[in-house]
Amino acid sequence: MSVWKSQLVYDARGTLAMLASSFEVSVPPLVLTEEIGIGGSDGRRILLNVKWFRRMSSIFSLTVVASRALLVAVIAHEFCHHLLGDAFAPSGNSHQRELWADRWAGAVLSALGFAPGDVELVTWAISPGTATHPVGWERMQAIRAGFAEQFRLQVEANSRRRHAAG
Repeated sequence: MSVWKSQLVYDARGTLAMLASSFEVSVPPLVLTEEIGIGGSDGRRILLNVKWFRRMSSIFSLTVVASRALLVAVIAHEFCHHLLGDAFAPSGNSHQRELWADRWAGAVLSALGFAPGDVELVTWAISPGTATHPVGWERMQAIRAGFAEQFRLQVEANSRRRHAAG
């Protein structure tokens, strides 16, 4: 396994472990496959296409920070589907489920210190819109909403701490 791939898998597993710990659930297995576009969840496992990440890093000349942010965003997005059991959910409005997972990924990215711009270029470029996934600008709106929500929660927590100490 190449150093680049080993690091990506290590980071993906670390992100999954952190998310699972935060929700007090078992860490789902990470499966590397080229049979999916980017990532996925089948309700039991998180699936990841490592070659896709390599291609995006090369095409967009991503910085180390942007590459890491993209990986965290995809893992957080798929972990949200995993928690919600979306693989087994009725078809319903798949765009709404995708946007909810994007929003959640934005909150995770914000909590970890990333910025919306770290994932913006790739999100716009890879999201032409399909029957199951919304277009890039809608996905970035959801990611930015997640950042805003996390920021609001941080401000409220800091305010409560100052008030309690005061």
